[in-house]
Amino acid sequence: MKKDRDRLRKIMNKKGIAISQLPMIVMIFVVIVIMIAVGSLIVVELQDSFTDTSTAGYNATKEGEASFQTFAEQLPLLALVLVFAVIITVVVGSLLPRAMG
Repeated sequence: MKKDRDRLRKIMNKKGIAISQLPMIVMIFVVIVIMIAVGSLIVVELQDSFTDTSTAGYNATKEGEASFQTFAEQLPLLALVLVFAVIITVVVGSLLPRAMG
């Protein structure tokens, strides 16, 4: 437990990202996408269970579905930011040691 805490502290104290962290970043992104997809399916199924479209439950699930849709629309932008962060890390990581000597 202490070993994991120390490793996490080292990661948190670093500035920027390392190439070795790329698989972890990709996995986190994939988990976020899966959570949004599953959450959206659950909300849609729950909304279908309401027979009266004027109930508060139906309206709440409709708002929840719209929220999931809005967040899902932002995923390509988030993926683009992650890709640029990795590219910048690779470029700076390869050019900085050469410039330093």
